[in-house]
Amino acid sequence: MNLPSQNQIPEASTAAFEDCTVTAVSPLRIKRDADTSELAFTPDTLVNTAFLTIGDRVRVDISRNPMLIIGRADGLAGVDTIVARDAAILVATRGQIPSSVAIGSGSASVAADGTVTFTAASSVSLNGVFNGLGMDAYEVTFDLVTASVSGINVRLRLAGTDAATAYDSGRFTVVNTTSAGVQSLGGTSWVGAGGLGGAGWREAGKIEVFGPALVAATQAIIENSLTPNPMTTGAGWYKGVLLHQTAAAYDGISFLCGTGVFTGKAKVRKL
Repeated sequence: MNLPSQNQIPEASTAAFEDCTVTAVSPLRIKRDADTSELAFTPDTLVNTAFLTIGDRVRVDISRNPMLIIGRADGLAGVDTIVARDAAILVATRGQIPSSVAIGSGSASVAADGTVTFTAASSVSLNGVFNGLGMDAYEVTFDLVTASVSGINVRLRLAGTDAATAYDSGRFTVVNTTSAGVQSLGGTSWVGAGGLGGAGWREAGKIEVFGPALVAATQAIIENSLTPNPMTTGAGWYKGVLLHQTAAAYDGISFLCGTGVFTGKAKVRKL
């Protein structure tokens, strides 16, 4: 199942605002007042393009790359002031909106802030979420409940296809009151739960991925907590370093349930 593409919403920065004119809507194009022709790229936008027409005036954050349309310049009195004041805060809470989401089973949806919610899925793949420069870093958060006695696995993804070899990880794990070091080399995925898990357990954590768009081995740090409800036995936690040995640039990430299905949420945010 593939969900339709949506515009990418970038991170917040120190804003500088300018009013521009909409010159086309499909694809979206704008022209700055000081220029003689429209810009040759599609700006990011917080405005639904269905409500824009050629000739509309829009308020644009020109400090961003690409530029970000934050509102209509001809809106109600006071609206643009509020939008300009809150734009940096607003986009900071938003994540990377996938170009599409593929699931192995079940269903999935994408919220306006980039959160992907899935139900009874055997796998969830977020395409097009690593779309920045090579050295960019991303935070991938997840919160899910497994339906079977199984942990989760994580793979990097390019152009809709998972990379299924050359994954290494070194993790420090705590299960109940017992701690240990665990290493996995040359695997088919990063083991998200370190072999831990139970039916109905909640797994919540994050992965920080460094430079996935570089044509080089990809490094990451992962942290995950696993909690039965109620917490009686088997609760676990681990944190570790991850490496994908293949020198390739990746644009997406997949979560795979080792056995059965899981239900929950995932989100990617550019750091």
